[in-house]
Amino acid sequence: WILFESAMLSVSMLTATFFALSALIISAHGLLPVQSDNKVPNLHTAVYNALTSRLTFSNLYTVPDLVQRDGVVCLPYGTPCFSPSQVRSYWSPAAMRGRGLADIKVDSLPLQWSNITGGFYIPNYETSQASSGCITSMRVFIVWNLGVGIHHPITNLTSVLKDLWWFYDTEPQQQPQGCQQSMDLFRPHSELGLPASPQIASNYTSWIKAGFSAVEGAAQIPVSSPNWVDAWLDLFADNNPRWCDPFPVCFTGKAAIKRFLMGAGPMFKWLHLDYQSPISFAGNVGSRVATFSFTTQPKSCLSSVNEYFWIEVDTAPPYKLRSTNHFYTLSNSLPNKC
Repeated sequence: WILFESAMLSVSMLTATFFALSALIISAHGLLPVQSDNKVPNLHTAVYNALTSRLTFSNLYTVPDLVQRDGVVCLPYGTPCFSPSQVRSYWSPAAMRGRGLADIKVDSLPLQWSNITGGFYIPNYETSQASSGCITSMRVFIVWNLGVGIHHPITNLTSVLKDLWWFYDTEPQQQPQGCQQSMDLFRPHSELGLPASPQIASNYTSWIKAGFSAVEGAAQIPVSSPNWVDAWLDLFADNNPRWCDPFPVCFTGKAAIKRFLMGAGPMFKWLHLDYQSPISFAGNVGSRVATFSFTTQPKSCLSSVNEYFWIEVDTAPPYKLRSTNHFYTLSNSLPNKC
């Protein structure tokens, strides 16, 4: 579902604009020529429209129909995934009523996409319980990867997705006192007979928090510092870590990550990171909304990009990062010209 090739950055990239750098990176990875092919963004828009229209109590069970039969639906990403048919059955209106659910309300934010990957953020995904009227609210980010039929007719989106990942916190947010949690929509593993994975059985919460703090610390180091590259590299585990930016373009291994940083660094004067949401925890994966701001050479023009950012921590000491994943729409990251 993802291309983990490392790329050599040419000397000419050092003086290129951020957009040109990103385009060359994508070209080097052999991904889709998304800047010149309107079929891909149009297909992402069609998938977005199809998904958002189906996030209702009556139609939720049709969401897995967008996924290929050999694809997976992850609820949430970071835990064992399911086949589309399993999720379709689990989300049927009759099955949800049997678990005491009454209704679903979703407020979706606009589409983001990068090459074969699309997604959108739902800051408020609400479900209600029939007996008590209890409301459970979750932050959800939905990500998909287009399958082999990426030029699938937009009028028929059945089986167009290779993967469908839902990011959310496996622990419910605090509810009013005396209100029973209606979390069954988000906890399918026990009912569908999947055992808890080692990631679920172990508590990586503290290491995920430490990982996000470490990323924030590295972002505070001036790009001009001789320690800037090493500070970022030190965040990662030694066993083939990945830096994906923008996801699904990934650099695998510390050597590839170092080349990427050394190529991108000279274009920037300073980076600044603001986390815009709490962390959602799922196994050894943590995710949140973030804003990366940056000033560019030579005039210190200020730009920023909003992204969905997830990290994966190693499952063995010292619990460093296996991956950092920056997902955003490439065209939204163009540097400002001041």
